[in-house]
Amino acid sequence: MLTNVNLAYLAGLMDGDGCISMVMHKKNGRQTPYLHVNMGLMNGDIDAALKLLKELPGNCSYSETKKGKLFQYQAYGLKGVEAIRLLSPYLIHKAEAADAVLRFYESDRDEAFR
Repeated sequence: MLTNVNLAYLAGLMDGDGCISMVMHKKNGRQTPYLHVNMGLMNGDIDAALKLLKELPGNCSYSETKKGKLFQYQAYGLKGVEAIRLLSPYLIHKAEAADAVLRFYESDRDEAFR
């Protein structure tokens, strides 16, 4: 269950190891915004994070690399927006990027993003 404490914990992980990005992609001659939210965790005890991240909208993956275990969370488009909405009250370092994405999404500038 995603309690306020759990969301604050995940926001801390996002602040330290996450990325919020929005880029413009050209499709059929038209530029459309593309939101990508991701976080990668390497080694360490990731069981708690994995359990909680699976409750966020998006996808989780796990793989073994030469450097150790890699866990990755990703959310695109509307799922990314929902993840940002959940985490934004608790973000510190990524708060400005999260606010910019939410302002953009909530504006009527581009219906293609919705």
